[in-house]
Amino acid sequence: GYVCTEQLVSKAMPAVVLGSSASGIDPQAQTAFDTAISILRQRQNLSGGFGLWQASPDAAPFPSLYATDFLLEAKERNYPVPGDLLSRANAYLSQVANGPSEGLSELRNRAYAAYLLTRQGVVTSGALADIRERYETYQGKHWQRDIGAAYLAASYKLLKQNKQAEQLFAEQVWQSDDSRWNSDGLYYDTLTHDAVHLQLLSKHFPELLDEVPL
Repeated sequence: GYVCTEQLVSKAMPAVVLGSSASGIDPQAQTAFDTAISILRQRQNLSGGFGLWQASPDAAPFPSLYATDFLLEAKERNYPVPGDLLSRANAYLSQVANGPSEGLSELRNRAYAAYLLTRQGVVTSGALADIRERYETYQGKHWQRDIGAAYLAASYKLLKQNKQAEQLFAEQVWQSDDSRWNSDGLYYDTLTHDAVHLQLLSKHFPELLDEVPL
């Protein structure tokens, strides 16, 4: 069927992640990957971002970041990610990470973009410092609970700034049972927060896995 970019990636991600093992790539996972790549290629615009339904001059920020995350997850598992697709997506990430931000959802996107670049060995210290300063200045005393702060913490961990990383990540709280939660943006709710929290924890702070609530 004809699905938006975010749904396309959500559908392909588990197949790609679970379909790869030491013995190789499962044929069904390869098919899911090939389909996703073919559609993403059609939806990538000149800036390197991805449109929601088609390539358009205005890329959809969060789906573009999520699609690039998918490309990285696939590449780390030895799927044949096209180099040109990823390098154009990285140009878009750089634009978002270093760009202006108005409001919390744009700041969160900047933190996600900076994290995805940091994961690839790009030096993002300037962007991370600016994002953190904006969180501290404009988002009040509980800014560390936003998932953007978890992306900052994971980036610090990748940059071997362990103390800073661990202090910031320790401020995250599980949100699924928070009745006072205010949704902010189409792609951010309690379930999304907790899923990303768990993903970052298991990837970058595995020593905390024993403390995950069941």
